[in-house]
Amino acid sequence: MMHIAAGCASSSQQKDTQTEEINSNDEQVEILAEGLDVPWGMDYLPDGRLIFSERSGDISILDQQTKQIKKILTRDIADRAEGGLLGLAVDPAFTNSKYVFIYETIKSGNRIVRLKLENDVLTEDKILVDSMPHAMFHDGGIIRFGPDGYLYAGTGDARDPNSAQDLKTYSGKILRMDKDGNAPKDNAFNNL
Repeated sequence: MMHIAAGCASSSQQKDTQTEEINSNDEQVEILAEGLDVPWGMDYLPDGRLIFSERSGDISILDQQTKQIKKILTRDIADRAEGGLLGLAVDPAFTNSKYVFIYETIKSGNRIVRLKLENDVLTEDKILVDSMPHAMFHDGGIIRFGPDGYLYAGTGDARDPNSAQDLKTYSGKILRMDKDGNAPKDNAFNNL
């Protein structure tokens, strides 16, 4: 079953059902939440709840059993065009670390931040990567953990396509880092 958090707050269409069949393979789409403001990053916590970001700066937890949404943090971000609170990833070792990672746009640029979630309270723990170029468009923002345990981040080219070829900037790259924001020794270019 695929889960979708419906995020078009301005949509005027309403559905009478919460589940719709989408193909003959018995896959279904289940609407878990509505009225969200551009939901962007989401991941599952070990207890099965869904933690997600909205581009406007909110981070919330959805209990899939009760369908209750609990807002746990609002970030001070630059929510414009394609920027804002974008990617979100839960540490695979969350049970011990309590880490949640986000990719966000602030006035000075894009950055990757490590947060700590304890008792449904989310606090900033460490800025891992700061001052990545940003623009109205092409901010990137996807972050995920790979099978090697490292955090990967897809950055945008900030409307400068040539920057993707420039190894002196983070623009237009796939960054790979440990949970403290350090480049692994086996990274291709000895940096993120």
